[in-house]
Amino acid sequence: MPLLFVRNDITKMQVDAIVNAANKSLLGGGGVDGSIHRAAGIKLLKQCIALGGATGEAKRTDGFNLPCRYIIHTVGPVWHGGKHGEEALLASCYRRSLEIAQESGCASVAFPLISAGVYGYPREQALDVAVRTIQQFLQDWDMTVYLVLFDRESCRATAAKFGEVEAYINDRYAEEVSKKYGLERGVRAEPGSKKKHQSSEDYNRQLAVEAAEKKSLIATIQKDYNSKRARISELEKQSSSLSGEISKNTSKLTNLKKEVQEQQGQMNENKDIISEQNTAISDNNTTINEQTATINSNKKTIKDQEKRISVR
Repeated sequence: MPLLFVRNDITKMQVDAIVNAANKSLLGGGGVDGSIHRAAGIKLLKQCIALGGATGEAKRTDGFNLPCRYIIHTVGPVWHGGKHGEEALLASCYRRSLEIAQESGCASVAFPLISAGVYGYPREQALDVAVRTIQQFLQDWDMTVYLVLFDRESCRATAAKFGEVEAYINDRYAEEVSKKYGLERGVRAEPGSKKKHQSSEDYNRQLAVEAAEKKSLIATIQKDYNSKRARISELEKQSSSLSGEISKNTSKLTNLKKEVQEQQGQMNENKDIISEQNTAISDNNTTINEQTATINSNKKTIKDQEKRISVR
């Protein structure tokens, strides 16, 4: 299946899974990450809280309010000059995301250009890593993969190297969204220098609202977690108490079984004695019957003799 280049808003992609260029917290941020969290809704944050991320790795969540089934969150490397394993980590982001999509039964997946924004990875190099890694994967697996570009510069760089990019949005749409959500608020500064961001009042208000929502949700989840931990502690105490009672009852049951076995043995011995006594009684009855028959025979002989004497 092909690798397709499109210019679009990744939150609008009609695919099985989209990939989010996340930060390590997976709790949302700026750029693509913030756009996906806003579009998916607050339930995404709740699911992400327990996950946590690591550079080069990927985690899957539900798509919630997005048209896709799943969101695969991957943490791209920050560019430090290219001599700190950035390329291998970036390739791992694409590979692990594709592996999770394949394991999840996805027939189509859409990627942004990972790390090419505020993380400072040179756009053309990031593009080369993305294309190479995706094409290697597609040699073994049947899947439609989209590389979703948003800004004009990424589209131009891609078109120059790989041909025409099919566009579903235009510069005006990209500029309006970027202005509204601050998707292009400046470039990541080199380590040791200060970042300068230019953000509108609307964007700052939006961030404040989202931060308050996240803080409230985290507090609710923490409260629920503490309640459940207290309940678990209580149940553990009850379990310990029940274990003591079970141990005592098990000991009593063992003693009762021993007594029953002893009584069973005595009963078996008594059965043997009774059987022997029944045999002796049977033998005595036989002897008595024989003696009775002898007596009866003797009585008859005596009567016969008495009759003969009377006749004389």
